[in-house]
Amino acid sequence: MTQIQQIKHRQSMDYWKQVILAQQQSGLKAREYCRQQDIKYNAFYYWLRKIREEIVEGMPQLKAETA
Repeated sequence: MTQIQQIKHRQSMDYWKQVILAQQQSGLKAREYCRQQDIKYNAFYYWLRKIREEIVEGMPQLKAETA
């Protein structure tokens, strides 16, 4: 991944982390939150999965357990 791609990916991750946090704080189910905010439901769950993967990657003890 080029440096520009890395920067774009990081910006996207940061944006979606904020969106997911806002959804959790809203108390709404993901589907309803996405509908109200005009967010594609599939995109929401794509980025949720990516963020979870990033968290697991950063936790060596979890990586060792899954290997």
